[in-house]
Amino acid sequence: MIRIILIAMAAMLLAGCESTARLVTINVPVAIACKVQDPARPSLWIDSGSLDAPHDVQVRNLRADHDARDGYEGELRAALKACREIGVK
Repeated sequence: MIRIILIAMAAMLLAGCESTARLVTINVPVAIACKVQDPARPSLWIDSGSLDAPHDVQVRNLRADHDARDGYEGELRAALKACREIGVK
C-alpha cells in the first residue's frame, strides 16, 4: 500500500515537470569603447588675459571667449552623441 502511494506521488511530481526546454533571450547591455577623439580645447582670453585692460577690451574678449566656448561645447555634444550611438541598432 505504501509502495503504491509513493509511486503515485512520484508520478504526480514528475507530471508537473516540463519535458521540453524553452529558449529564453535576455538582453544585457555591454560596454563598448568609444573611439571618438576629444575636440581640441580652444585657448581662451580669460585664461591668460590681463584684468588691467580697459573694460571695453575685456568685454570684447569675453564675448569672443563665449563664442569660442559655444563652438567647443557643440563639438563635445557631437562627440558624446557619436559615442551614444555606437551600440544602437
